[in-house]
Amino acid sequence: MVEFIKNLSEFSEQICKFSEFLKQKNIKKTQIFLNDMGEFKIAFFGALLADAKPELLRDDKFEYDFFGIDDEKFAEISSNFPNLKAKNELNLDGSEIFYLKTSGSTGKPKNIQKRLIEMVLEAKHLSKALNLNKNEQFLASVTHQNMFGLTFKFFLPLVLGAKSDKRELNYPEIILDENSNGKILISSPTVLNALYQHKNAKNIKNLKMIISAGAKLPQSLRDELNKITNAVIVDIYGSSETGVVGRNLGQGLKKFEPVDLKTGQKGELIITSPWCERFVSADSGEIKGDDIILHGRLDRIVKFSENRVNLDAIEEKLNQNELIKDSKLGLHPKFNRILALIVLSEFGEDLFIKSGKKAVVGEIKKYLKDDFGCVVRHFKIVSKIPYSSGSKVKKDDFLKAFESYEMPEFTQISQNEFRAKISVSDFYFDGHFANFPIVAGFVQLKFVEICAKKLGINLKNTNHIQSIKFMNFIRPNDEITLFLEKNGDKLSFKIKNEKECCNGKISL
Repeated sequence: MVEFIKNLSEFSEQICKFSEFLKQKNIKKTQIFLNDMGEFKIAFFGALLADAKPELLRDDKFEYDFFGIDDEKFAEISSNFPNLKAKNELNLDGSEIFYLKTSGSTGKPKNIQKRLIEMVLEAKHLSKALNLNKNEQFLASVTHQNMFGLTFKFFLPLVLGAKSDKRELNYPEIILDENSNGKILISSPTVLNALYQHKNAKNIKNLKMIISAGAKLPQSLRDELNKITNAVIVDIYGSSETGVVGRNLGQGLKKFEPVDLKTGQKGELIITSPWCERFVSADSGEIKGDDIILHGRLDRIVKFSENRVNLDAIEEKLNQNELIKDSKLGLHPKFNRILALIVLSEFGEDLFIKSGKKAVVGEIKKYLKDDFGCVVRHFKIVSKIPYSSGSKVKKDDFLKAFESYEMPEFTQISQNEFRAKISVSDFYFDGHFANFPIVAGFVQLKFVEICAKKLGINLKNTNHIQSIKFMNFIRPNDEITLFLEKNGDKLSFKIKNEKECCNGKISL
C-alpha cells in the first residue's frame, strides 16, 4: 500500500480536505457519479478516508438516504477547500470498503462490496501479467464507475504510476481522432465492433494493446481487428463480483495465476483469488490446468421437453450464419418458447426483399435443426441489438426491442418535402406480406401523419380521407419522398420512390 499511496501524493491535499468536509458533515453513506476522473479520484479516496463507504453509481439517480456527489456537488464542496484545515496524510490501510453496482443484465442491479486492498492487489498482478510499466498511456471508451473501468482505467494506471486519459471516449470518431501510437485502449466489444467498421479504422494501427471486457470478444471481431492494428488484443473474463479471472490473447482463455478455480456439481465455476473471496458463479465450464473452457451461463440454459438448451450456444451458431449479422436470445414474455432478436446481414436482407420474412425464418430454422432441433419458434427482425456500453443486454431492453415497432426516420428536405429509407426492420413487414414484403396502405397513411406533425398539423383525430389511390409498391430498402400541401381545410399528400406510389387528400 505504501507505494500506491505515493502515487496519490499529487492529490493528497485535496483528498484530505474532501474527507474533512464529509467528516464535519457527519456523512456516513455516499453515492458517487462523476464524469471527470480527476474529480472522481478526489471524491472516491476522500470518501474512503472519511469512512463514508462510497457507492459507485452507473447513472446520476441518487437514493434519498445517501449523500449524493455529482459534478455540481463536487464543485460546491471543492469551493470550500480554502476554509478547511486537514492533515495532509492519506491514512489508508487497504481495509476501506466501497460498493459497486452490477450491470443488471439478468434483472435488478446488485450492490457488490469491495475493499481497497483487493483492487490494489488485482491491479498489481495485472501490471505483471500484462507486462506493463509506468510509461504506459491509457485511453478508454468505458466509464470508471463500473468494475471494468475502475480496474483498468483507474486502478491499473494508479498502481503503475502511469497516465490515463480522464475522458470516456465512447464514440469511434473520438478514439480515431486521438494519437493512439503506443497507447493502450480499454474498450468493449460493442465499441470495438463499431470501431473496425469506421472508414478511418486504420488510425489505431499502432496501438500497443487493446483490453476488452464486458462480454466475450467474438473470434470474428478479433480477426477483423487484427487486420487493422498491430495491438496485442486481451479479452478479459471476469465479473463485478469476482474481478478478473482469466484472459484470452488469441490462444484460448487462460486463468490468471493467483486465481483458484473449481467446478461444482452442476458444472458451475467456483472462484477464489486474492481479490475475491469464494464466489459461486452462474457460469458453467471445465478447468484443464490453466485453461478455462466455458459452457455458458447456467441461467441461460433452459429446459424444454426434458432437454436442456444453451442459449449462448445457439447465439454462437446463429451468428455464424451468412443471413445474420447479430442475434440475441431470450424467453418469450407470453409463451414458454425461445425468442430470437436478429439483425440481418446483406445476404439476409437480399433474401428478405426477394422472398419475405417467412423464407428467412425458414432458412434459419433449417440451419439450426440438426444441432438444436426446433427450439427457437419466434423471430423478431431488428435494426440493432440493444447492447449497453458494457456490451450487455438487459432483460428489460431485450423485451422492449421485441415489443416495440421501428419506424423510418423522416428528414425534412424542404418546406413540404420529406425523405426516408425503408428498413427491413420496420414493423409493418412483421406479420404482413410474409412472402413478398411491401409497405401496407395503412402504414403509408401513418407516414403522412408523422410528416404532417412536423409541420404542426395533427391528424390523430382525423377520420375523413377524401380520396386515396395506390399505384406502386414501396419495398424494403426503398428511398421514398413524401410531399404535403395544405389548401384551406384540405391536406394533399403524395409518396414516391422511383415512381409515384400513392396520393390522396385528407379533410382537416
